Amino acid sequence: MSPPEPPRKFFIDRSLGRVAIPKMLRDAGWDLITLAEHYGVPHDETVEDTRWIEDSAKLGWAVLMKDKRIRYRQAEIDAVIEHQARCFVITPVT
Repeated sequence: MSPPEPPRKFFIDRSLGRVAIPKMLRDAGWDLITLAEHYGVPHDETVEDTRWIEDSAKLGWAVLMKDKRIRYRQAEIDAVIEHQARCFVITPVT
């Protein structure tokens, strides 16, 4: 029998904010870390998307983001594919 899988941690991109969304998810029992918590303020504002995509994938964290334009940026697409990042893009209904 295999040991139980450890709890899954989520990485929250700056596009979802530092406070309100992370608090709501934590209150619902989610294990997560924000970009600001991981890299520190104000450095979080200058971290390239390709960098945090790679770092979160290496740490085994699934990513939550609100950047619907990511699908048009080749460098970010390449980073997701190369590092096998697990990303969920949340887009508003219009």
